[in-house]
Amino acid sequence: MKAVRFHEFGDPDVLRYEEIDRPVPGTGQALVRVAGSSFHGVDGTIRAGFMQGPIPVTLPHTPGIDVSGTVYAASTCSSAATPPN
Repeated sequence: MKAVRFHEFGDPDVLRYEEIDRPVPGTGQALVRVAGSSFHGVDGTIRAGFMQGPIPVTLPHTPGIDVSGTVYAASTCSSAATPPN
């Protein structure tokens, strides 16, 4: 699958469009096939490295707080809707 990610903190030039493995949902999680997303201001401050205290992320990181789409897969212990929803 394709994803926009960053491997270091910085300005928008650190963003990379790359091929990654499809994630597997962990306990209590769901995998969403994203149909639409928006750029939230917090995404920019996380990318810049200004939110490392309150919102720590592991690099590489895929930004995106606001998304909509279809549940593609859910863990067996997830309270999320069962696919496809």
